[in-house]
Amino acid sequence: MTSPAVSRARSGPPPPLTEVLANRRWWRDDRPFPHFRAQGVFTPAFYDALVEHRRRVERRGRSETADPSRLSRNMLNSDAYAWDFPPDLGGPLSIFVSRAWHDMIAAMTDVPATGDVNCALHHHHAGSRDGFVHGDLGVAWFSRQPRADGINPMDLARCSYTDGSGPEHASAVDRVRAVTAIFYLDNEGWQPGDGGETALYLRQSDPVRRPAVAVAPVDNSILVFENTPHSYHAFLRNPTRARNSVILWLHRANSDVMTRWGVEVAKSWGQVPLDGGIDP
Repeated sequence: MTSPAVSRARSGPPPPLTEVLANRRWWRDDRPFPHFRAQGVFTPAFYDALVEHRRRVERRGRSETADPSRLSRNMLNSDAYAWDFPPDLGGPLSIFVSRAWHDMIAAMTDVPATGDVNCALHHHHAGSRDGFVHGDLGVAWFSRQPRADGINPMDLARCSYTDGSGPEHASAVDRVRAVTAIFYLDNEGWQPGDGGETALYLRQSDPVRRPAVAVAPVDNSILVFENTPHSYHAFLRNPTRARNSVILWLHRANSDVMTRWGVEVAKSWGQVPLDGGIDP
């Protein structure tokens, strides 16, 4: 039986985490860099609601060019289709841009996150090629359109995420990607050999097919890690079946990166060897 909270979440705001979070015993692994994993993250009823919300987006079709209303080819250097969450998103998927989820992930990783978030659905069709070993530490730009709980989502209609250009360029603020969270959903029946894992590496020079750790895209599971100068990762090709996920990035102040590592992240993505984390 579907709970009242889950029923309300199908079109309105997300339910409280206390009502839908099933697994609170996430575990940390320091190989090859600190990261967190958990399975059975949400209750079965809420997980099913997330899958149905994803499928509603999928039923709109896919576009081979950028289209904010559909899963589309809007990322360089990636085989994935993506749908960026609109700032006013409601329904089950909006839990990933809620204050409660943001603060839980920030506290887990001990990151002073600013409340600025970028969240999207990713779909890697069967036969997507390997990604390349990269890090997500890069500058991102935000206009100000906070939701009722203070979380400020990316809005590409107002401000480019990668360079700050757009109608609100003058008032856009620059942030730095602080945390990557990948939630795997709607990959029912995944088996070893299907591919689509998120691979973690000790060095950027490591061969993409020889990761230190490969995280399987098991349904209702999650991978979380802080974006540091050494958090190298990549998507592994999926020869036999599609892979679906929700990608969330939290952000921090550029000055915090200076304090932490003594290096200022370049303002232009073209100045650093990053792809912006487009193929997790």
